[in-house]
Amino acid sequence: MASREWDQHKALIIQLYAIERRSLQDVIKNQYIYQLNKWGAKKNLKREYWKHLNHQLRERAEKQTEVTLFDVPLSLKRVRRSTQRYNGIPTAADFGKSVPSRGSISEMAVRTQTPPLIEMVIWPPLPWFDFKNRIFPRLKHPSALVNTLFATFGSDDLFLQYDERDAVKSLFKVLRNPPELRSVASELTKRIPQDSIDRQQREEALEPRNFTLSMATDLLRLMFFNLSNNHIPNPILNMEDTCVHDRLVMDLVVAVSSSNPDMIPCIFSDHCVTTNAIKRAVYGSAIRDNNYEVVSLLLKLGVHTKTVVFSELNFEFPEQISCYHERGRLRLSWLPDITIYLCSGIIVAAFMRDIQLAEILLREGAKLDSDDNRGLSALDIAAYIHGICKATRRPRCADRSKRVMSFMQALEVDIGDRHFYLRSLPVNEDGSEVCKHECGQRREPVDWLSENFEIYDGISCTPLNVVLVLGHRKLIERLLQPALSRPTHTSVQILEEALLVSCLVGDIDTALKIIQRHPGLLDDQRWETLRLWLQRPGTQTPQLLSIISGRCLCWPEIGRRNFKCIQDPPHYTLRPPTAIQALYGLSWIAGLTALCDYTPRRELTRLDQELINQEVDTRDHWPSSPLQCALYSNKIDSAKLLLHQSNLIGGDGHFGRFQESAPFSNNLFLQKPWATQRLSIQSFKLPSTQAAAIPNIIPLYFSSGGFYQSEAFLSALKKASKTDDYSMVRYLASHRPPGDIDIYETASLISCIRLRKCDLIDMLLEEKYFPGLSQLRRRTPSFAIPDYDYYFDGDKATPLCWAILTALHEPAIQSVVEAMIRRGYQFHESDMHLLVREKTKIHAVTWALRTVESIGQPYLRALLLYSIHSDDEPKVVDYIRQVDTLNFSFKSGCHCDCLQGCRSPLLDCDETK
Repeated sequence: MASREWDQHKALIIQLYAIERRSLQDVIKNQYIYQLNKWGAKKNLKREYWKHLNHQLRERAEKQTEVTLFDVPLSLKRVRRSTQRYNGIPTAADFGKSVPSRGSISEMAVRTQTPPLIEMVIWPPLPWFDFKNRIFPRLKHPSALVNTLFATFGSDDLFLQYDERDAVKSLFKVLRNPPELRSVASELTKRIPQDSIDRQQREEALEPRNFTLSMATDLLRLMFFNLSNNHIPNPILNMEDTCVHDRLVMDLVVAVSSSNPDMIPCIFSDHCVTTNAIKRAVYGSAIRDNNYEVVSLLLKLGVHTKTVVFSELNFEFPEQISCYHERGRLRLSWLPDITIYLCSGIIVAAFMRDIQLAEILLREGAKLDSDDNRGLSALDIAAYIHGICKATRRPRCADRSKRVMSFMQALEVDIGDRHFYLRSLPVNEDGSEVCKHECGQRREPVDWLSENFEIYDGISCTPLNVVLVLGHRKLIERLLQPALSRPTHTSVQILEEALLVSCLVGDIDTALKIIQRHPGLLDDQRWETLRLWLQRPGTQTPQLLSIISGRCLCWPEIGRRNFKCIQDPPHYTLRPPTAIQALYGLSWIAGLTALCDYTPRRELTRLDQELINQEVDTRDHWPSSPLQCALYSNKIDSAKLLLHQSNLIGGDGHFGRFQESAPFSNNLFLQKPWATQRLSIQSFKLPSTQAAAIPNIIPLYFSSGGFYQSEAFLSALKKASKTDDYSMVRYLASHRPPGDIDIYETASLISCIRLRKCDLIDMLLEEKYFPGLSQLRRRTPSFAIPDYDYYFDGDKATPLCWAILTALHEPAIQSVVEAMIRRGYQFHESDMHLLVREKTKIHAVTWALRTVESIGQPYLRALLLYSIHSDDEPKVVDYIRQVDTLNFSFKSGCHCDCLQGCRSPLLDCDETK
């Protein structure tokens, strides 16, 4: 209800609520009861209503029929059910009785009628109305333009033809005949969706003073509405049709605006679904027709800058198929065509080199970068077009090149103020968010070619790399400035690729800026390749070559922050220099990488001649972290600095050389929890017994400040079970601090129960292992107990349940069960369905369950039934006192499969007696 209608009833509402002090529920309820009685609405109707409905349906058998109940349409399902219910096989009393007629039932509640036209129409993306047959006859003297519009609406011919000599203003000739206009507008308002008609405007339409403006608004709104339904599938392929359509829409807008400036804002003022669709369609026509005034108006009226103007944009440049740009050692080859989908206005402006349109969109908040990682940004496209125009060097492209340069200069002003993905990879104040745009995937517009230079296959097509090759000095400085001023929040990949490109194109100034700010950015392999490449004849870069040859090895202070765990200190992603430094024993360098997460590349540092001769498969098992390099080369000092930050689970330890003189060798430790590559122990085949017998890395880990890790304890237990050497397990357990057991130690306890290792079980039941809440986090058993294989298909159980089930077949474990009960281990409710299944060992099960203080009623009933079957009278008496009722049975799907279909205990007791 509109505010205006609320104000009309304000006095009455306040009187009922504040003066008469009635409750809102009474007022609302009385109003509903009164209205329902007034309308005669009932939930249940008499049989005669539905019998007469069946008679009406038979009369309209070949007609489209709509059934209404109190003028509200009914679903086909309810009509079918009601007619079948009250129109079954007639009885003897029904013979001879006539069907009740409409007159015999006063005010029929159920009626049949022809459905209105609006319900019979097939709806395309926007509602489509066949108003030609209904409205066109009402126009006594339509203009030529109106004739053309009505003739084209609904037609399959997309090519709109109209005589431009017939002024669009002739449309307003219809307004000179008020009676005709009233009838046409009345018909129009019925056909337009309700959400597109403003209530106030509809009321004002009845007033003579505003009649002309309101009715004309409705008429023009319908015109725009049907023009927006004239969908052209591919505007690029049907450019001629698109131009005619857009020109028709713009001429209509201009004519209406010149006749009455308030008309267009009035038409587009609301924000309903239909009006928004009209505004988006007119917005696309305005951009395609270069009507900047209409574009600005629609943007102010709420049209978003991301509105799609072209579903697909494909520009071909056949005359520049072999176009390329070469600078230094890199050649940038431009593809002959680009296809972009779902193009917004800023993308169209970049393609058309339309500076004025770009400025309008930027003022309204348009973004230069693409929200889709795989999409192209406006700056990418501008750089692409600029490269084509500059590479062709043809006179006819001179004007185009100037426009593109102006466009890029307008864009570069906006780079520092918006979320451009090369700006500085924006990070929140708390460092919790990193820019979503990964430049490594943006490779669509260009193809990097350099003869036999495979190391540069992965260079990304970022705008920074493009302008480096093009030599646009002002844009280079603009794009590089954030990376030099805020290095700790800049992606390593952007600077690394920029340094590579600047070296190859001979841009000494840019290369020196990056190297001086970030020494040690590249790994030895790439530095050496660059040095050899730049020493070729014809390369005049002596200053750059001297820097590359004599660079210092130091830790780069750049890297993307990694927040895998909030409690952990921030980690940084580094490149291979740290691995090289650790490999050659530079402990002071390796110590700086203690908080660094090294992400290996596919091509790691090359092995020197000494390492290549070793009997190690370097392709698959070359070290991929600084710690692994230190272990591989037996650099104890470097390993000590890195060791206490590591995780004791298989990975890095595979690279500790197992030699008689080597102090490091173990198959059980060291891999960063966030690392992506795990290597198999079979590559070195190091037995755990030999690894534990020598002064290995585990004692060094604890002596250097490392902490006990339960995951490593479980891993050690699984590996030791293959060799029966549990010395490493006991050594790790000796460093465990007191506290509750966690999920890994719970799994370790279950494994020891399975292996019948009573000594290890006693170790895990010591005082420092508290049976806290973690022991209730059950793990799916990965093993089977004899005679219980069919029980554990997806079952889960606590350690105490495993111990009881094992004790049924292993008497030595009964003492373990008692010890676990004394330590405070408890059952979980879901354990009971495993325990009550064993009928032959019911005494052992009930013996174990005697320690349980509270058992659910379903399990007490199951134990009662088992006790009756086993003739255990004391137990029967005990369980009868505990169950809530003796009248129960076990149906299918109950918690005990073996009890399904069993009768109540009362009947079983009678038969037993």
